Amino acid sequence: MPYIAFISAFILSGLMFRFRLRGGRSERPWLTAVFVQLCALVIGVLMSKTVYVICQVFHFGFSPLFNPDINQFSFVGFAAGTLLGTRLFLNLVEHTSHGSVPVTNLYAPCWAMLLALVRAAEYFFAKDGLTGIGEDVENKAHFFFPVSVSFPTSYGEVTVYAVFMLECFCALLVCAVVLSCQKIWKNSYRESFTAERAAFYLALLQIFCQRLLKVDGNMWEFVPAEQVLCGVVIMFFLIRYAWMTRRLLKVDFAWKQAVPAIIGFAGIVIIGLAEFAMDKPYMFWDVPQNVCLYILIGGMALIALMEVISAIRRKAALARA
Repeated sequence: MPYIAFISAFILSGLMFRFRLRGGRSERPWLTAVFVQLCALVIGVLMSKTVYVICQVFHFGFSPLFNPDINQFSFVGFAAGTLLGTRLFLNLVEHTSHGSVPVTNLYAPCWAMLLALVRAAEYFFAKDGLTGIGEDVENKAHFFFPVSVSFPTSYGEVTVYAVFMLECFCALLVCAVVLSCQKIWKNSYRESFTAERAAFYLALLQIFCQRLLKVDGNMWEFVPAEQVLCGVVIMFFLIRYAWMTRRLLKVDFAWKQAVPAIIGFAGIVIIGLAEFAMDKPYMFWDVPQNVCLYILIGGMALIALMEVISAIRRKAALARA
């Protein structure tokens, strides 16, 4: 049943993409949608497993390579692989639309929808206490789905927070924002960097969600590897924004262009320290957990602000180029 749910996620997001291709006046929309989803599925699964194996190679060697356990896959690798698979296919076929970048931007909300549906499908694993769950629920007002989920154990029924549904909501939020922007600005998918910005904010929101997980199959001692990967994705985009702005303006490197990336890195350091303080409070003068959580959210807000500034600069540079 869970794997049927995962396949259904690809089918539903593929249908959504097909009708968005019609709006973009693409040739052969059905064929394009089918092959994009097939390529996204294959590359997504392969990258998900590959990233996990690389992360855990010093702990388990290559033994997880053929293990179908869902906890031995990287969701960040899966998300990157599905978008990369889409872009690779669109680069190979030029008849699909007006170019691979605009069509990838059209696909961005469908990709966010796909990730949301895949997260929702984790319900079947969460019911067994395997993945996507948070701490035990003590407040009886939270004893309802989608806030929490219950499952039987050897010592009775346990109710835990359904973190996978929060991750689903975050992906749906990104999907809704992208759809709204492309609806308001009709041709924005041709000129903007929608897919990159969607990936940036999905990675940023995942950092917070990862903090809430009780079961995490991709850990380095007490450090969540998925959070580190999200930080790498965020820094990649901030550096890429600065590089593109410099290239569009055709100027030499200047520290002014690198400031958002540098401050963004400082935000990641703040998040790392907040995470460390929550795990090892005795090393940080026993700072309360909720204070550390507010600091983590503040670091995320700082990173988001730097992304907005970088995007504005890049757009201005594109207009001048």
